[in-house]
Amino acid sequence: MDLKLWVECPDKYYDAWRLLVILWRGMNWNIWGKYRRTIWQTFTNTVRSVARTTGTLELWLSRFTVAMQITNLGTSVDDRLELKRILTQGNQALILRQFREEAPFLVLLLRRFRDIRREELEQRLEEEYGEDIRRDQD
Repeated sequence: MDLKLWVECPDKYYDAWRLLVILWRGMNWNIWGKYRRTIWQTFTNTVRSVARTTGTLELWLSRFTVAMQITNLGTSVDDRLELKRILTQGNQALILRQFREEAPFLVLLLRRFRDIRREELEQRLEEEYGEDIRRDQD
């Protein structure tokens, strides 16, 4: 599935954004669920601060997953293949620079993607079950 169709993500940001999507999906909500009001700022700050203290994407990934307590990298086969592609073929220096300098923009793209997917899911469920299932969530 081409995720670029879900949100308008400029090509030069695609790998960095896609990596954040994969990591977001691996978040442990048993831990982070109580921080719904601050999770976006925490996520953004962690993306940026870890990137500022690491020199390789692999080291960034290792430190970021520890800091955010992410134990599941890739919740689907497609995500795992994409993660492997980014780590082996992606422009790692560019991704790290984007994490250092443009983390708020990348997280905003992630947030928009998540909101679009949620709206579409709610609409499908509403059409299928004929009731409003919308919830007040972040």
